[in-house]
Amino acid sequence: MGGSYDVILVLHPFRDNVREFQIMVRPLEALDAEYLLGTEGLFNPKTDTALIVLRFSAETAKRLGAYTIHLFAQRSGLPMIVPAKLTPKQRRRFFIEHLTASYNVYVQLYPSADEPYPLVERTLLTLSGHLETIPYMEPPADFDIERAVPLFNAQLEQKDSRRPRRTQPPWHRLDPVG
Repeated sequence: MGGSYDVILVLHPFRDNVREFQIMVRPLEALDAEYLLGTEGLFNPKTDTALIVLRFSAETAKRLGAYTIHLFAQRSGLPMIVPAKLTPKQRRRFFIEHLTASYNVYVQLYPSADEPYPLVERTLLTLSGHLETIPYMEPPADFDIERAVPLFNAQLEQKDSRRPRRTQPPWHRLDPVG
């Protein structure tokens, strides 16, 4: 089985919030060696938006399930894009019209035990290192990240799930031992 399952973290506005984003991605540190094939970082200076692609193997996605992967990624608290959850039209619009047309800074990194920072944090820092060479551009006043990209919310996915949910733990019916 080949391929990958991607989850894309959206960091906006990026330039003035790199330190905060660095703190936010730290809960993803455990994904490194065991789950991630690699990461990609992209930056659009016109909208001051960065994306970090978390690339999971298809085998990992099958073993853990998409829902678990979404919960892992959501630990950062950052908005996400999940290409597998998009319709073909949404995917085409996102990749062709949005991504390839406007993100001109790109980094790609892989897990390494020799690195001092976890992979996602390292991707963020490498991407931010390119900011020194890119002049600041004021984002358009009408730019709205929520309208520009198809954001995904794992909590909404859970609400829409048809899985039965327990409202109380199974032991709530037990009589207290006296």
